[in-house]
Amino acid sequence: MTRKVLQYASILGMEFSLGDILDLARDILNMDAESIQDRNLIRRALRSAVDEGVLLEMVEDDDTIGESKHTTTQYFIGLDDANSNSSGEDEFVFGDVRYSFFHDSWRRVIVSLMLDSYVQDIHRHAALAIETRAAGTEIQDYRTKIKLFRHWKGSGDTINAGKEALAIGTFFKNLGMNFHSTQLYNESINMWKIHDPPEGEERVAGFSPLVLDALDEANLVTLVKLQTALGQAIGSVYSGDLSPSALAFQNALDVSKTKILFVKHCILDSNIVCL
Repeated sequence: MTRKVLQYASILGMEFSLGDILDLARDILNMDAESIQDRNLIRRALRSAVDEGVLLEMVEDDDTIGESKHTTTQYFIGLDDANSNSSGEDEFVFGDVRYSFFHDSWRRVIVSLMLDSYVQDIHRHAALAIETRAAGTEIQDYRTKIKLFRHWKGSGDTINAGKEALAIGTFFKNLGMNFHSTQLYNESINMWKIHDPPEGEERVAGFSPLVLDALDEANLVTLVKLQTALGQAIGSVYSGDLSPSALAFQNALDVSKTKILFVKHCILDSNIVCL
């Protein structure tokens, strides 16, 4: 169990909560996140990792739960400080337990030892867990939305990742943070650039012709929207040379031209129409 828990944790990032692990254990291992027995099984696995120096354990004081994370007092505790409970009851119901990897090298090594398909599967379950916790309401916290984007991206789901990137980029734009938007849009667009073109063929708008030929309508629309949004964001950031902005718009046009279908969904609020 410790091995599986560490694998889940390595995908969640440098820092994660007990609840995050329980969500993944519920979805992947069909465990009952509300069961005290299953919770303690996960807790013992995490404790083992803390004991081995792989993880650090942090507990939020019960008095501070509900306050802003900027004012929440967190403290490190070792295994010897934790009150044991031989009755089998959950020993840590008094606060939210969080963990972090002692070194990022631990996390990276664990990820490197997993199959790519398994990594993608954990990312997918992590993304679904975030959406399930939102319970159908729109996620307002942009940090959570960035986590959701990273997990959809890690799962290989370009459509959902692109959708989140567009939403986050709009959030940044409304705050005047267009530079952050450009970084996010570029990261998103690169999801379709991971494959090199066949020998003797050149990229089209930065993409392998084989990738563009294989795009379905949903991916094509998402990609063109991202490139158009990138052009807008670059134009808002740079007051001098606007050639990078023009290139982004041109790339959007070139990509859309590779398909016969009319990209009717790519009419943006800016009245820019992708033909």
